[in-house]
Amino acid sequence: MTAVRRLPSQLLSLFLILFLSPVSTSLKDDEALFGFKDSLRNTAAIDSSWIKGTSPCAAGKTWKGVVCHEETVQTIRLQGIGLSGDIDVEYLSKLENLRSLTLAYNNFSGPIPPFNKLGGLRALFIQGNQFSGSGTKWVILGVVVALLLMTIFFKAKQKEDHFDVLAKENIDDIVEVRVPSSNRRSTSSRRGNDSFHSRKSSHHGKSVGDLVVVNDAKGTFGLQDLMKAAAEVLGNGGLGSAYKALMGNGVSVVVKRMREMNKLSKDAFDSEIRRLGNLRHQNILPPLAYHYRKDEKLLVSEFIPKGSLLYLLHGDRGTSHAELNWPIRLKIIQGVAQGLGFLHSEFASYELPHGNLKSSNILLSSSYEPLLTDYAFFPLISNTQTAQSLFAYKSPEAILYQQLTPKSDVYCLGIIILEILTGKFPSQYLNNQKGGTDLVQWVNSAIAESREVELIDPEIANATGSLAEMEKLLHLGAACTESEPDKRIDLREALRRIEQIQV
Repeated sequence: MTAVRRLPSQLLSLFLILFLSPVSTSLKDDEALFGFKDSLRNTAAIDSSWIKGTSPCAAGKTWKGVVCHEETVQTIRLQGIGLSGDIDVEYLSKLENLRSLTLAYNNFSGPIPPFNKLGGLRALFIQGNQFSGSGTKWVILGVVVALLLMTIFFKAKQKEDHFDVLAKENIDDIVEVRVPSSNRRSTSSRRGNDSFHSRKSSHHGKSVGDLVVVNDAKGTFGLQDLMKAAAEVLGNGGLGSAYKALMGNGVSVVVKRMREMNKLSKDAFDSEIRRLGNLRHQNILPPLAYHYRKDEKLLVSEFIPKGSLLYLLHGDRGTSHAELNWPIRLKIIQGVAQGLGFLHSEFASYELPHGNLKSSNILLSSSYEPLLTDYAFFPLISNTQTAQSLFAYKSPEAILYQQLTPKSDVYCLGIIILEILTGKFPSQYLNNQKGGTDLVQWVNSAIAESREVELIDPEIANATGSLAEMEKLLHLGAACTESEPDKRIDLREALRRIEQIQV
């Protein structure tokens, strides 16, 4: 049986509509955007920057939520700004190079708009609204599956006709999962590493769509399981897009579609991801599986329900945030430090053992045990601009001298410490550093004036018996963020001092 007959008809038709539809008639981008805006209500958040008579892509002009590439609109990000109304997709369809649309967490309601008319769209984020009707599930799930299908079927066979690809491939090959019998390993990742190279070719098959399991702690699964899963979009970052999928066996996973991870050959990439999947530490979240294509990769990991430290500190105001008392925050800092120390031991030869340590890449278990994610990616990334989305590139040595060292990770750890203690969102996370708080400057100024206590988050400052310990951590955070790497504390000493902090 061919792949066409085995795929759910709803998903296949959506896939064909999304990715094979012709692009609509041309219209100036500014006119299309204003037509779209006129269909919305509660647009105060964008009124001041969307100015008639100006171009959204002109030099020196910034239209809120609009990102351009080569003087055309490529991305619209209007998340969580109270928009409502009836979305006029006809105007959006005139944006010929629109690839990503984010309208999440607004106040839209009613039937799902006909987003299938956006022929060039590659990412759609509409969660957190009140859309109704049976189409809702299929649009969210269909976009995820369409992206996966496009990766699996089309990029592998660009020289063949689209329908020929679907007709010639056997579905059993496409969804085959290959798990070497030796995949179950001891808890020592170093012992497991000895067998990587001897097995590195064992998983390669002729099939286009293999999902290679590198960690079977949550069982084995394949692309077919992901395509059948209830799914939702989680977000889009510098390295790619993320989706949550709830599979039939009850396991929830995160599927990350990674861009620009093309630096290594297939065998070398396999060895690196297997090495990550083999890691065992209470503060490290290893990948479960991957799918390899020349131009992009899919990485699958366990879904952690409580979410990220970034969300709990700055976005959530519910029970989980209220539970971020001093003992919990100290536990998180100590766990992050232990996880980072483990990575620096495992990847001691790497220029950046982690490379992307920030609060959005720290997930929290049900007991608030921190789990580090998106680590050790630097050797995999081929595009310099994409690599610069790694947070280590915000360290002073990277900004001033384009130099990176393992101490760049120490700088990132320092930002985490200061962020947790003060409860402030660091401006260092923002590309232009416009917004948030410059924690390094703020803390250094306060220390110079002996005002450390004023910096402590009021939500934990009531633990007056522990203020002295909090101040010690503030000073340590300042030492970790010293602008000159030679003067910056090394990780081993930072770990020692963090472990000495008491509740």
